[in-house]
Amino acid sequence: MRRTGLVVLAAMALSIAMPSAAWAMFNLPPGMGRIAVETTPLAGWDRRDVNVTTRATCLSPGENKLECYARDTNSELVRVAWDGANWSARAVPDSIQMFSDGTDFTPPSCLIDPDGITHCFVRGSDRALWHRWLLPSGQGGFWTSLGGGLTSGPSCSSPPGVRHLHCFARGVNGALWVIEMTNGVWSGWNDLGGQIAPFSRPACVTRNAGRSDCIVVDPSGRQQHLTFAGGQVVWAQAPGGDLHAQSSGIETPRCQLDKAGQVACYAFVHNGVDVGLERWLHDGRGWRVRDMGWTSNRSVPSGASSAGLSDVSCVEGNNGTFECAEITNWLGGGLSSSATTMRLIQGNPNYVTNWADVTPRTAGSGIFALECLSWGPGRLDCFASGNGAPLVHAYREARQAETLQPGARFRIRP
Repeated sequence: MRRTGLVVLAAMALSIAMPSAAWAMFNLPPGMGRIAVETTPLAGWDRRDVNVTTRATCLSPGENKLECYARDTNSELVRVAWDGANWSARAVPDSIQMFSDGTDFTPPSCLIDPDGITHCFVRGSDRALWHRWLLPSGQGGFWTSLGGGLTSGPSCSSPPGVRHLHCFARGVNGALWVIEMTNGVWSGWNDLGGQIAPFSRPACVTRNAGRSDCIVVDPSGRQQHLTFAGGQVVWAQAPGGDLHAQSSGIETPRCQLDKAGQVACYAFVHNGVDVGLERWLHDGRGWRVRDMGWTSNRSVPSGASSAGLSDVSCVEGNNGTFECAEITNWLGGGLSSSATTMRLIQGNPNYVTNWADVTPRTAGSGIFALECLSWGPGRLDCFASGNGAPLVHAYREARQAETLQPGARFRIRP
């Protein structure tokens, strides 16, 4: 008998060598039968004709359209875009000098407003917050300094469908500061208190015009949660294990809104022996924490002696589903140059799959930053970068098959 209802998107066995889509069978927990998952391969990695020195911030303004922003080797804001037929890569006109000290890999903070206008915010070389708006064509707009003495990159957000912007950053006193725009008018900077560790930036999302949530790392390395609503500021300790410190410092969790408007954060944590990924979900009342597996389960490429920097990027789907990609830069040993591997995991509110390796390695060496997004059901676009390395892109074009609901990519078998 065929089962119905929502079932988790299962792990995929992906291989770049596969010439076409295939189906793989996976067992589900007892009583849930088996699941058939389309294992359409990733295509890439392809260079996007620009070298960057930060992680990219990528947006999808519509179906089959992409735009990514990063700092290039001239410390200018560069835009890489796919218009549905062609790629383009060029510096944003009249670019200012972005902050760069050789250790700061903070990406620009960009978003698309309800009118389809892209807003990008960067920390300038003068440590002020700079704002640039762009038309969908990538043209138009101008740079505006919003002042402030930023000691971190900004984290800017806008509630869905509302013309209201919040930008958060670490100030010269180590506290969290905010500036807001309502109906095109900017407020002044406001000190929200707290203390943020040096070389760390806040991770903030805005649920509606009156509430923002931020995760910050304090000087002791612990994560703190800010609720900013109606001018009221509430600080509390955030959930999860001890955050993992890489050579670039303690990584601030990456946070975003899921399709239901809940805050979803992803963080590398450690238990004294191993490093793992956690997903923190806040529904407006409290946090739920999910263990997403440990790095000891990663496949080590032949010739590698140790793991270097890792990064993770997650995409939120419908009905609480999500998919995460993790990238790791491997070092030394028998490798002629550093190699980068990638793996995927999927889940829903009730179940998380095992990690599945993706091949091949990314182009070139020095790749350690990752940004993934999706502009349609089953579609996954990932952009990887490093400090001066080429921006490279891979994608998965999943075919639709027998579905239980729009956008599903699985079939249930008894």
